[in-house]
Amino acid sequence: MNNLFLYVDNHYIAAAIRDDNDVMKPVLPKTEDEFYSLFFFEDTDHNRISYGEANKPNYYKKVPHYYGGIFRLIADNSKTFKLFDRKQTFDKVFKESGILREWKDAVGEDRDASRGEQVNGVSNVFGLLFRKNVDTAGKDRAPRGDCQVPTYISFAADVDYASRNVFVDNILSQEGFNVRERSVPIEHLALEHALRLKRAKKEGCYLVLNAYNEQLHFSLYRHQKKSFVRLGENTLLGMGTDPRARALVEDVVDKINNVQHFLTTPEEKEKEYCNLGQYTDQWLRQLNAVQGGHPLQLLDVRLSVVPNVYSVTVTAGEINGRTKKIVADVVNEVNNFVAKTLPSGENICSILFLGDGFVNEQFNLTLARSYRLEKEDFVHFRRSDLPAIVSVYRQINLNQFSAESQKHKHRGEQELIALRNAQAEAERVREARRQAEEKALAEAAARKGKEAYFKAMDEVDEHERKKEWAQMLEAAKAALELLPEDQHAKEKLQRATHLLAEAKVRNEQYQQTLTQAQAAQARGDWQDALSHAKAALNVFPDSKVAKQLYEQLAQKIEQLAHIREHFATATAFEQQGNYRKALEELEKIQRIDRHHPELPQRMADCRLKIREQEENILRVKQEYVLSADRQEHEKAAAYAHQLVALLDVEFQAEWIAREEQHKKALETEKQQQERLAEYRKEYNNAWFDGDYAHFIRYAEEALLIQPNAELAERVERAKERLQSEQDRQKFEEGIKKVKIMIADRHYQEARTLLKALKAYATTPEQLQIVRSLFSRIFEEEDRNSRKKPELFRNYRRVSGFSSDEDPFFGEESAKRPEPKADDDFFGNRAAQNKEKKNESEEDKSGFSPADFEF
Repeated sequence: MNNLFLYVDNHYIAAAIRDDNDVMKPVLPKTEDEFYSLFFFEDTDHNRISYGEANKPNYYKKVPHYYGGIFRLIADNSKTFKLFDRKQTFDKVFKESGILREWKDAVGEDRDASRGEQVNGVSNVFGLLFRKNVDTAGKDRAPRGDCQVPTYISFAADVDYASRNVFVDNILSQEGFNVRERSVPIEHLALEHALRLKRAKKEGCYLVLNAYNEQLHFSLYRHQKKSFVRLGENTLLGMGTDPRARALVEDVVDKINNVQHFLTTPEEKEKEYCNLGQYTDQWLRQLNAVQGGHPLQLLDVRLSVVPNVYSVTVTAGEINGRTKKIVADVVNEVNNFVAKTLPSGENICSILFLGDGFVNEQFNLTLARSYRLEKEDFVHFRRSDLPAIVSVYRQINLNQFSAESQKHKHRGEQELIALRNAQAEAERVREARRQAEEKALAEAAARKGKEAYFKAMDEVDEHERKKEWAQMLEAAKAALELLPEDQHAKEKLQRATHLLAEAKVRNEQYQQTLTQAQAAQARGDWQDALSHAKAALNVFPDSKVAKQLYEQLAQKIEQLAHIREHFATATAFEQQGNYRKALEELEKIQRIDRHHPELPQRMADCRLKIREQEENILRVKQEYVLSADRQEHEKAAAYAHQLVALLDVEFQAEWIAREEQHKKALETEKQQQERLAEYRKEYNNAWFDGDYAHFIRYAEEALLIQPNAELAERVERAKERLQSEQDRQKFEEGIKKVKIMIADRHYQEARTLLKALKAYATTPEQLQIVRSLFSRIFEEEDRNSRKKPELFRNYRRVSGFSSDEDPFFGEESAKRPEPKADDDFFGNRAAQNKEKKNESEEDKSGFSPADFEF
């Protein structure tokens, strides 16, 4: 069967269903609002009641037949609305408006065919499936008409307990809703929901800020062993909205009221803030659109207490300033609450924000700074998450709330009794006043005896005010002797007699409970003694004896609770190995109860463990120092890690840093060894291949990492061989250039270069090459000098060639280009290069004339 889950607020109800397959579905109202808005319209023309957010503006404008604050009305049986010209108490409004029918339709209870055919046929299909389940469930199952809807309710803190009882007992239970649980606050359900979403996994204290209505409720919970326990709660009236929206409505109301003086009490102002809250989104959009801080004029602002409309001028600067003040005040209140409620030695590990009012980043940042939290420590649940939150009821153990549920129900009964008594008393006072006035008028012209009567009645009232019932009885008898038929005096006599008898019973009850409290105190049953002392105080609140006894017992129970808490904390610290903290907790117990029997052994054990820890820490530090001196980084890092685990939190930072330092040093050594192995491979391959330049490069890199005399000697030999190879290459390149110069008949340049190359001729073969080229130059010059006249005679012009025949190749050569100023090979810039230090340039083959100067 589907289960119905309700979150009940003063102004709206969020509903959801969850089936046996644990599938949750929100229940949406037919008004197309987000939730069931509890603003009602009494349509006398059509004899019907409608609900919805559309009725809210008219309710705040005090338009007749519009109702809000419905839970205050359902508890007061003197308040009524009309349906078919008949007065109906407001506990009927949920049924008459169709809200209960919608909930039944959602879970499949008592749905007729016509209803099932609506909403695109979805409800009809659900109804058929539900009927099938009911019909096939077996003979032991109750008939369909007797089925009860399993219902779970979470009430907002603003809903009074009397209204809760009326809503559950007189409304839901009478209409087929079986309320199985009603006491779990929405904050607790939100924490359970966050836990299942893995957003509240840490054990510790959680601060919950609830802004699901115009009030800001904040509470502190401790998460331990997968359960949440509330440590305290508080409320800030009117602070459940966006702080900037709150600042805006406060500014508007103050500016109107400073001139008109319509509002005199904080309650009246608070109601106007709620009234104008429906316009804040529109006003804030207009204010944000204004550029440059210019003022914005709000037109047609109407307060609910008067029909007049006003125009109010606001500026972004004023609103932002008031917003900061509101945020500061709220955060200060929250911080004070946390400071008073948070157990010593614990911190806030996360904050839950419930509602749409936490869009102000300034608010979130201020709280984050207050508790040193990161963004991931914030959990936000909007109003749209309410169906999912309240449906967590199905997934938690409800046995833990059984006592709280009974307590809520009992408080509701007491409040309802007090309300009914207050109504009866008010009616009695009105009636008594009316009768007294009538009698006073009738007896205004009576005889003097009536003056004595009035004096006696005044004494009756005086003794009644002072709760002197015996004297009141005597005064009432005296009044009746003056006017035996006076009904008012008879009533006073009857009341005095009743109150005197009641006082006697109460006195006996007081003496009995006080005796029981003292007996329980004597045998050490402190809780039972406190209950009896409280009962005695309830009988006689002004009793000094009962009050003193109650305070003593409460103090004793509080001390025992503190002792249990400190023992539990000490045990937790011992399990963590933090014996210093455990000893501090035991010392706190010692300050409360010096003679507690468990203290001596526990404290001795802690001190022994502390000495063992200190010895262990000293030993590990010594091992660390030895390893660090030997540059054994792996061992040193391991010892530093052990010290982090052994030391307290305030001393861990240094050893964490040292551990990281040794790990980095170890990683650096590893990287150097890897590079050294790579360099060895490279220079060994280069030596094998005869690539001495490559060998020198990698061998020198290896020597930078690890000096090696043998390798250094090999590097010197490689450099010598490389230099020899370079000299040979230079010689061969020079010889090639000389041959080209001879071919181009640049004999003088060839001779100069050949003289320079002679210095590079280190072998007989090279010397022979130089001598043969000198001979060739000589022969070429001699031959050209003999053939020159004949060449001029046989001159034949050929395009692209010079007029000289190339005697070296036996044909005409191309015209030799004129030497350029920047020609680097023939030494034209040699003088410049000598003058300009370190500015030589190579020719096309990679040489300069300076390379051949010896």
